[in-house]
Amino acid sequence: MEVLRELLLHADAAMADGRTPGAFWRGSRLTALDGTTLQAAHTEANEAGLGRPRTTSGEGPTGYPPARGMVLVESGTHVLCDAAVGSCRVRERVLAERLAGSLRPDMPVLADRGLPGAHVRQHLAAAGADLL
Repeated sequence: MEVLRELLLHADAAMADGRTPGAFWRGSRLTALDGTTLQAAHTEANEAGLGRPRTTSGEGPTGYPPARGMVLVESGTHVLCDAAVGSCRVRERVLAERLAGSLRPDMPVLADRGLPGAHVRQHLAAAGADLL
């Protein structure tokens, strides 16, 4: 999964400056957290590492092994600042908590309703970020 994380990251730091449209609000760098699921090749190694979803009737695995990912994106440039990747069994909120170390004080973070809960807010607040 580390290889997939490295492929997702083409920059390891935010790039916007004060002239970048939509990158800052009241002096704070705007970022967003978003999750996705990617289908991996159907290999024994991928199935062992990522697992496979069950059919709706629960009768065995179906489809390709999915990897769940969460990315931290700089809003003004859409540059990926960090990414966390896990198996399909890892919840998005767990991946979001892993990205808390990439957040900075007074960094507003936009997130969708898929990231509810006080636990996620505590992780992000500990980094000084404001979850919107």
